[in-house]
Amino acid sequence: MRLIKLERKRKGSLVISTRGVCILAALAIVTGCGGNSPSKPGWSASTATPLTSQAYALGTARADHEAILLPNGEVFVVGGLDSQGQVLASTEFVSETGVRSGPTMALPRVGHSLTLLADGMILIAGGLNASNGEPTDTTELYDPKLNEVREGPALRQARAFHTAFFVGEDLILAGGQGTSAVGPAGEARQVALLNTLERFPEGVRVSELMSLSLGTPQSHLTGIAISPIQFVFVGGETLQGPAPAVFYDGTAMVPLAGLAPRAGSAIANDNDTPIVIGGESAGVLRDDLEVFDGFAFQAQALGLHPRRDAIARVTSAGIVIVGGTDALGATEVVELVFPGQVAQLPPITVARRAHSFTLGAYRQLGFVIGGFDGEGVPTNSIEFVQIPALDFGDRSFNGTPTTTNPNAGTLEASLDAKSLAGLLRAASGADCKAKKGHKAKKGHKAKTGSTKVRLPAAATARLLIAIADAPEPTQAQLLAMPAKPKPAELIDRLTDTLTRLGVQDAKKIATETRAQLVGLCAIKFPGSSLKKFLKHYKGKSHPAKSLLIARYRLFKGLEATTASNPLNTIVANGIKTDLRGLENGSLKVSEALPRVRTALQATAPEPKDPRATNAFTILGKVLEYTAPAGNAANPALTAATPGFAP
Repeated sequence: MRLIKLERKRKGSLVISTRGVCILAALAIVTGCGGNSPSKPGWSASTATPLTSQAYALGTARADHEAILLPNGEVFVVGGLDSQGQVLASTEFVSETGVRSGPTMALPRVGHSLTLLADGMILIAGGLNASNGEPTDTTELYDPKLNEVREGPALRQARAFHTAFFVGEDLILAGGQGTSAVGPAGEARQVALLNTLERFPEGVRVSELMSLSLGTPQSHLTGIAISPIQFVFVGGETLQGPAPAVFYDGTAMVPLAGLAPRAGSAIANDNDTPIVIGGESAGVLRDDLEVFDGFAFQAQALGLHPRRDAIARVTSAGIVIVGGTDALGATEVVELVFPGQVAQLPPITVARRAHSFTLGAYRQLGFVIGGFDGEGVPTNSIEFVQIPALDFGDRSFNGTPTTTNPNAGTLEASLDAKSLAGLLRAASGADCKAKKGHKAKKGHKAKTGSTKVRLPAAATARLLIAIADAPEPTQAQLLAMPAKPKPAELIDRLTDTLTRLGVQDAKKIATETRAQLVGLCAIKFPGSSLKKFLKHYKGKSHPAKSLLIARYRLFKGLEATTASNPLNTIVANGIKTDLRGLENGSLKVSEALPRVRTALQATAPEPKDPRATNAFTILGKVLEYTAPAGNAANPALTAATPGFAP
């Protein structure tokens, strides 16, 4: 069982058993509970890039730690147990390029929770206290801006191995191991489990006990919100075995039917759909999963690798499952699960359990960190898993169809038509304000003011990246372009492109943008002909020539976008994360842009062009529109955006 059992052996020693892993803490040496898991035959690398074992490692070997992705793209690794069984107060930061040490907590912790708060702070709550092996009611707050840890608000109850999750704007902590009951002299203390819930209301740093009860006291549970007022608890364990799943329907906590008793299951949350994977029932390791359909759990027999204590994360390609414990001990098996199918991915090089598996920005890379190896010893190894670049379209585990276009109706930044025109002008490299010789024609005045249109940010990114990547035209290509094409032609192309990208009201957006774009078409050239003009200014600059080149690149960008698929869902999910961060003020454009650049570099249309950097800057502008007041724009971005006038 995964439950924490405390047993006094001798003075100065404490045995802690968790998730099937035996750790002799305090003064004793760590001993293993299982052997190495041999390599499994038949693993195919056809669906993914092989896993990469990094040349660098953690500064401290650790297992049973917690890890969370920070807004800057680093993974924050906190606490756990070291190779001597000591509970750790140290923290570390892991990125794609290396490891650096972090601030030290006031209290060593294991069995704590990490939560990213709306203000960008990380709440480190509860856990076992190293001094006496008992749960603590203390919390600490990590401030990424100051890179320091300070005292946080006290919990209403001491708890460890609990769950912490958001329901709407409220943070809820539930269940876990409570303070041990003291038995008669000479007898081991009895572990006390909790059935209570407490919450931190939105923006409030004082928790309150809730009137709700889990019914069955349990630890190692996972809470998942399925609506702003409804949530599910799964995967918990009691002193006798797996705990029943329970559902808060908005009025009362009720039992959930269908979920078979299982311990050590991996829990995934796929778009607010709880999925319970693997685990152990009656001493038998399971190879199936169960999906919550809104009312009950439905089993799906897929022939997964039988194991428990694995970690599952949802990616755009499906659910990736890493490590855990199989019949031979810690395992190196990695699998990808999507509806009705399971794919075998390259195994990790170090078999491990009680590790962490954290998805990086845009869920393209997974950080597999630490854990107990096949000998039961905490490891300091770090491995990267490249998430397969697969998109299965209408992917749904609960039978509910998903939208055909992953960008439609999900990632929305509010832009007025004039602002969109400014983005297009900047992406095409033209300062296209009305100047003598290329004024907007009368009657084409744009609608401005309070008029707003909804434009998916991911679709905008695809459009702008295509425009920015359009190559410089040759003299022959420029001559082939009409000197004065009809503005309607450009508007039609824009409408068609936006429609194919799943943008609502595409015709309205394009029409209202007409006056801002018409300058790219109404160009008067000095000289008797376009051919003589281009010949005269070959290798030289001229405003009219710049506009002509910009118009060509805009047309080519629209063509490339129309012909391309929508933005990859992995990138879309990452942009959505950044939008949320900007909306709640925890992330600034200057922080989001480097990650956006990294993600889009892998998805930009070919041939790639250094000018794509312009599109990254423009995307930063798109994101900036969703930022709350006071989240000032980065002056460097504004300066780097030619012709942009918000």
